[in-house]
Amino acid sequence: MNMVYFHLLCFGLLFSLSSAGDLKCATGLDGKEAVIPEAWINDGYCDCPFDGQDEPNTEACSGSTSWPGLKTDGVMDGAAASPALPGFQCSKQTKLILPVSRINDGICDCCDGEDESEGLCPDICDELFRAEREARQKITKNFKLGYNKRKHDLYNFKKLRQEKLQEAAEKETEIVSINKEESEAEASIDELRDAYAKERKAVASSVAKSLADLVDPLSEDELKQLIVHSCQLAGEMSDHDADTCVALRLSALDSTTGSVWSDDTYADDEEMKFSTDDQQIAEMLLQNSLGTDSLKWNLDEEFRRRLDEYMGDYDYDGEFDDDQFGGPYDDDEHGEDGYYEPPPPSRKNKVYVSRDVSEKEQEVIDELKGSKFSESRVNFLTRSKILEEKINNALDAAEEAAKEKEEGEADEENEEGDEAEVEGDAEAEVAEGEEVPTIDTEAYNSIKDTLEAVDQKILKGFRWGASAKLFFSKSSATTVDDLKSLAIGTLLLGNLGATHVWEVLQSILPEYEGAKASSDTCAALPISCPPSTITRGKGISFPPSFIIAAVEALCVEQAAAKVDESTCAEEGASDEIPESVSDGLYGYFNPSPREESDPLMSFFSPLLSFKADKDTYDKHMTTKRNLDTKKKRIERQITDLYKDIGGKDGDGMGPSGELYSMANECFSVLAGKYTYETCIFGEAKQKEGSGAGGTGLGKWTGMEIDEDGARVMKWEKGQKCWNGPQRSATVYVTCGQETKLISADEPETCSYVFEMESYIACDEAYKAKMGLLDEDLKAAEDAE
Repeated sequence: MNMVYFHLLCFGLLFSLSSAGDLKCATGLDGKEAVIPEAWINDGYCDCPFDGQDEPNTEACSGSTSWPGLKTDGVMDGAAASPALPGFQCSKQTKLILPVSRINDGICDCCDGEDESEGLCPDICDELFRAEREARQKITKNFKLGYNKRKHDLYNFKKLRQEKLQEAAEKETEIVSINKEESEAEASIDELRDAYAKERKAVASSVAKSLADLVDPLSEDELKQLIVHSCQLAGEMSDHDADTCVALRLSALDSTTGSVWSDDTYADDEEMKFSTDDQQIAEMLLQNSLGTDSLKWNLDEEFRRRLDEYMGDYDYDGEFDDDQFGGPYDDDEHGEDGYYEPPPPSRKNKVYVSRDVSEKEQEVIDELKGSKFSESRVNFLTRSKILEEKINNALDAAEEAAKEKEEGEADEENEEGDEAEVEGDAEAEVAEGEEVPTIDTEAYNSIKDTLEAVDQKILKGFRWGASAKLFFSKSSATTVDDLKSLAIGTLLLGNLGATHVWEVLQSILPEYEGAKASSDTCAALPISCPPSTITRGKGISFPPSFIIAAVEALCVEQAAAKVDESTCAEEGASDEIPESVSDGLYGYFNPSPREESDPLMSFFSPLLSFKADKDTYDKHMTTKRNLDTKKKRIERQITDLYKDIGGKDGDGMGPSGELYSMANECFSVLAGKYTYETCIFGEAKQKEGSGAGGTGLGKWTGMEIDEDGARVMKWEKGQKCWNGPQRSATVYVTCGQETKLISADEPETCSYVFEMESYIACDEAYKAKMGLLDEDLKAAEDAE
C-alpha cells in the first residue's frame, strides 16, 4: 500500500472517531477558538488555518500557514491551543516533518516525492545530499583552517603581549627610580629655598632694627601715610607696567606680615585675597634673589606646579596675577657690588596701565589727591592740561594757516582774501587780536609729549598710592610693627632715598605744617630748605641726623646754583608756551631713584647684597630637568608599548587580541560603480573609481560581539548626507579562511552594511552554531 494512503487512512479514522462531537479549533486570522459543525468537515473550505483539522481529506488548507496576516505559532494571543495532529515525516529527511495539509498538495516536499502520489515527483535525494555534503565540507574546511590560523595568531599575540608588558614593567620601575632621584633634587632645592628665606628674613629684620630711629617716632597713621606716599614716589619712578605698588608687595614678602596679596584690590564687595603660605613666599624670595626671571610677587605656573607636586596642594584660587616685571633684583640691573642700578629714563617715559581705573579705585585716588603731599601733583595735572590744550590750539592754527596758504598760492586771484581769512581763523584759535605765530611744530609736539608722559607718571603714582591705602583698609594683618617693617621695605624696594623721606615727612607731620620752600630753591627742589628737626617722645630729635645731613647737602648744592626769585615768578605766573619742560614746572619735580651715595644705602646694603647660592641651585635644577626629560621619554615609550597591544588591559585589540593581526589594515569590495573600503582602527570610505579621497562613512568606534556570538564592527560619525543623517558603516563578520569584504549594501539612507569573512570569527561559538562535530573536523583533516 502506498505510504501516503496509509497515513490518510489513519487520519480519516482519527477524524471519523471524533466526528460524533463538534470540532474545536483556532479559526480566522485572529486565532479565536470556535466550534466547527460536523457539516463543515471536509467541505472544501479551510476553517482551521492553523492546523487544517477541518479539511484532512481535501487540499483546502494547503499552504494556509503562509496566509498573509496569519500568525503561524499555532495560537493567537488570548486563544486556546488546538490539539496538535501528527505530521508527515520524510523517511530520508528525518528533520523534515510536513503538516497534513501539504500531503498530496501537488508540491514535492520530500526529496524522493513520498509526500505526493506515486510517480508524480522524481527522486533527487542523492543530488540534494551531495550538495549538502559539499557545502558542509566547505564550511568545515574553512572553519578548520580559520580556527588554526586564529589560534596561531592569538598565541603570537599572547606571547607579544607578555613581552611588551614585561618591557613596560621594567620601564615603570625606571620611572619609580627617577621619581626618587627627582624628589631628592627637589628636596635639595626646597632646603636651599627655605634656608635662604629664613636667613633673608633675619637680615631684613636686622635692617629694620638699624632704622628704628626713622620709624619708631611715627604713629600708626603716620606710618601708613609714609608708605602710601612712598608708593606714590616709587610709582612715578618705576617703569613697571603694574597697577599696584610693587615696592609694597615685595616688601610684604620680607616683612613680618609675610603675605602675598592679589592685584584685584578694588572689588567693591570683596575682601582683598591674601596668602601667608611660607613655601610660596620663600619660593618668590628665592627666585627674585637668583634673578632667574623677572620680579615675582606671585608664582607663575611653573612654580605653582612644582609646589603642588612636591610640597602638597595649595589653593591659590586663581586670584593671584602672573604679572612679572624687571626691577631691583634683575641681574642686568646690578652693579659689581650687587646694588641696584636704576635703568636710564626713556625719552618719553610713558606709562601704559593694564586696566581702566575702577569706580572704587577712583574714589581712593580722589581722596589721595586731597593730601598735602599731592598738592604739587594735582597742580601740575591741572595746569598741564591747560598748557596741552593751548599747544593743541596753536598746532591746529598753524596747520590751518599752512593749508589756507597752500590753497591761496594755487589761486593767485584770491590770494589776498584767502590770507586774510586764514589770519582771522588763526586769531580765533590762538587769541583774539593776535597774529598767527610761526611755531616750531616739532618742539611743540615734544613739549606736549613730555607733559603727557609726566601726567602718566603722576597718575601711576596715584594708583600705586591708592593700592596701598586699599591694602591698609582691607588687611587685618598690619600691626604697628608690621607697618614699620613694610615702611622700611617700601623705601628699600621703591628706590627711595633720604631726600624722598624728607619730602614725605614734611608733608605728613603736623610739626611741619605751613613750611614753605625757600625762594632761592623753589625752582629746583620739592622740599623746604634748610631742614629742621622736631622733638618726639622723650626728647628724641627727629628726623634722624643722616636724613637732615642729606637734605642740608642738597640745599647747599642748590643754593650754589643761585636760582633767583624771578625764576619762581616766571614758573608760577607765565601763560606762555615754554621752550621746554623744566623740572619743577608748576611745582612738580620728577623724582630720581636713590643713588649709591645716599646715606640709606649703608643701611640697605646687607639686604641688597644678600644672595642665594645660585651655583648650587643651578646644579640641582639641571639635575631635575635632566631627570624630568628622561622620565618623559620613558613615559612615551611606555605609552607606545601599551598602544601596540591595545592598552594595558589589551581590550583595544578585541577578545584575546584577535584584531592585532589586522590592525590598521584596510579591506575593500566593489559594489556597482563604488568601491567601499573599511580600515580597522581607521576610517570607512566610499570611493568612485580608483582615485584617492572619497566620501567618509565614519571613524572606527569598536567591535562588539552580539548575543549570537557574531562580531559586529562599527564606523560612525561620517560625512553628513544631504538633507539626511551622518553616514555610518557596520560590518558583520563570519568565519572564513581569509579576511575580506564580500558584500556591501545600503538598507537605509546613508547607513551602510557590509559582510566580511575572516578567520577571527572561526571560534568555538561558530563551531557550535554550525553544529560542527569533532569527527567532521577529523574527517576533513584526514581528507587532506
